[in-house]
Amino acid sequence: MRRLATALFALAALALGSAPLVAPMAAHAAAKDPITKDQRDKGMKDAPAAIQKAGITCTLSDAYYLGASSGKDGKSDIYEVACQQGLGYVLLKGAASTRAFDCLATANQPNLTCRLPSNADPKQGLKPYIASAALTCTPTNARYLGANATTTVYEVACQEGPGYLLQAPVAPATTAVVAVPCLQTDGSANACTLTSQAQSQAVLNTLVTQAAKTCSISADRFIGNDSHTGDAYYEVGCGAQPGFVIAATKTGGLDKIITCGQAQGLGGCKLSDSTQIMAQESASYTQKAKSAGFDCDVAKYRSIGLDSAGGDVTELACSNRPDGVVAVFPKTAGGKAQFVDCVKSGEFGPSGACTLSSPTPVYAKYSAALAAKNRGACKVSGARYIGQSPHGDTYIETSCTDGKPGWVMEFSVTDQVRDILTCGQAKSAGMACQLPTNARG
Repeated sequence: MRRLATALFALAALALGSAPLVAPMAAHAAAKDPITKDQRDKGMKDAPAAIQKAGITCTLSDAYYLGASSGKDGKSDIYEVACQQGLGYVLLKGAASTRAFDCLATANQPNLTCRLPSNADPKQGLKPYIASAALTCTPTNARYLGANATTTVYEVACQEGPGYLLQAPVAPATTAVVAVPCLQTDGSANACTLTSQAQSQAVLNTLVTQAAKTCSISADRFIGNDSHTGDAYYEVGCGAQPGFVIAATKTGGLDKIITCGQAQGLGGCKLSDSTQIMAQESASYTQKAKSAGFDCDVAKYRSIGLDSAGGDVTELACSNRPDGVVAVFPKTAGGKAQFVDCVKSGEFGPSGACTLSSPTPVYAKYSAALAAKNRGACKVSGARYIGQSPHGDTYIETSCTDGKPGWVMEFSVTDQVRDILTCGQAKSAGMACQLPTNARG
């Protein structure tokens, strides 16, 4: 069976909560007061135990004691620590537990803003996360979005271009940081704000240019990622002209352009007039089919998906002939198109079953093939795709109008009948007949 690509997953919205920060007592929190030697000495003495109790990964390089706070959970001693690994933290050490808030999380908390020299520019603390995600990004701005039990999320803006959401595992880290391009966050609960829409759209404009397409992008949306290849799919609207879908590689380059007809398996286009697109693409499929030697005036079509080589797999219903087909148009120019009848289309799995045409017109072709092999007594009344051999031959079970046992036909890759088996012979070969009138064969 030919594998069809493109099982999509969309950007999952993380349920994030802002850290419930506790402000220290004002007497110990004058943010502009210089850090005293006593504060630093106490911080360096107490911080290692507080770091261990907080459960964070931090090789201490600097620390100071801010003071104490009182709340519903009792008294907490507050420390700021700088770490060799990257982000620094504010630690709230209570009698029962110690909580850690990184310097980006506290950036907008006047009494808890990090002050140690190593923590003065907290966005630089994201560099280890950027490296973990294998990004090329010199951070120019950053913000903390929130955290849940397993993940902390930051947005980072990059000097090199559009930024990312960084999904970092809660310390101690055991998995790599996941980077989500800001282009994929539009409309989500955690949409980027440090990367402008114009910056993100510039990425799509570059891909459109690489594809040699003409499109003044009027709207765009992220569809999802291919779970097999990692490709990201984006739909672009082109004003009054039909839009299309761009498939970008994991590294951000162009993989392919998908027409809105082909994109039905991706949920279809939402930013273009589907009626106009269907009419134009029906004409396009007519031209492609006839150029490949299959005479079909396409009245309707249904996109099934892309095969593993990136070919367009589409069902075609024809106004000038009763038998529809599933066509495979190759991704690369110069490749040979294939046309598979509505019984053999079982090779594409359940989605390959024809829905626009009945398989009945194919039965006459099978009857003629049987007659050419001296089995003309069987007029085919039903047929079933069984499977393919390792070298590409296709096995089709047939039943006969007279109710007598039918045959299993073996077709070569050139659609010639290579062999004909009785149901008994087929059963011995591991291909038991299943059509009702063949059950006794």
